[in-house]
Amino acid sequence: MATQVLRMKFRTEGGNAATISLQNPIDNPEVEDVTEVMDAVIDYDIFDTSTGSITEKVSATLIKTETEEIAVF
Repeated sequence: MATQVLRMKFRTEGGNAATISLQNPIDNPEVEDVTEVMDAVIDYDIFDTSTGSITEKVSATLIKTETEEIAVF
């Protein structure tokens, strides 16, 4: 079974890191689409962190995990 996580990293007003992870995004998202989503996170300011609003994009990573069951006991 394969799973994917889109991990988007941001910086907050206080200079700290904030991460938003999305489980099972579309296969092979385009850079433009991810950029648009990250811009929306900043523009709509709907997430509150302990160090202030999310203000800057840092990075986005697509993590793919393949799990193979070997034995069940």
